[in-house]
Amino acid sequence: MRITTLIQEGIHLIYKTRATPKLIIGQHALLKRLPPTHHKYEKISTDFYNGKAGFGG
Repeated sequence: MRITTLIQEGIHLIYKTRATPKLIIGQHALLKRLPPTHHKYEKISTDFYNGKAGFGG
């Protein structure tokens, strides 16, 4: 984990960089390998994009 300090206009902020969750990485890899006609493709892609949006904030 990396901790970074940002000093801007007299305000001190400390923030930590986050690693991408393994579930999102795994779903991304799976989507690259699955054909779009697979019966679970839509569910996996929906879960992937929702997880990615949630992680991004």
